[in-house]
Amino acid sequence: MKSPLVTARLLLATTFALTLAAQIMGAPMPEDSIDPANTPVEGTITNGASKIIAGVLTPVIVLKNGASAIGDGIKGQVDRIKSGVKSATETITQPFDKASEEAKAVSQQTVQNAAQAANEIKADAQKKIEDAATATGTKLIEAGQKVASQE
Repeated sequence: MKSPLVTARLLLATTFALTLAAQIMGAPMPEDSIDPANTPVEGTITNGASKIIAGVLTPVIVLKNGASAIGDGIKGQVDRIKSGVKSATETITQPFDKASEEAKAVSQQTVQNAAQAANEIKADAQKKIEDAATATGTKLIEAGQKVASQE
């Protein structure tokens, strides 16, 4: 268990680090809105505590909003990739579907062979597209997590 002095030092260091991060990010600081001339001596301790709390909360909110925006951006990219995969799959599979229909007029055996080949090619193409989309989505998520961890 940590001593109260260690806990106080950790709290002070954390507060300082978060406040510094917020200042670097351009967040408004609570002391900007306090007028020292109008602050009574009795309120100094309360104002100091308010500054610490606001100084801790402001960068946390800024970091949370940044992480949320990154997450939304990644989700949007993944959604666009899924949409692109669906569109690409339809584009690639349409000729095979058409070939399968035309083969029905030739003979039943030829139709079965052509349909099977078309379905195998279609499944293979769809699998490759989905694998590529999954790999791209994974890379985007990893990049987003890396950016979020750097914030």
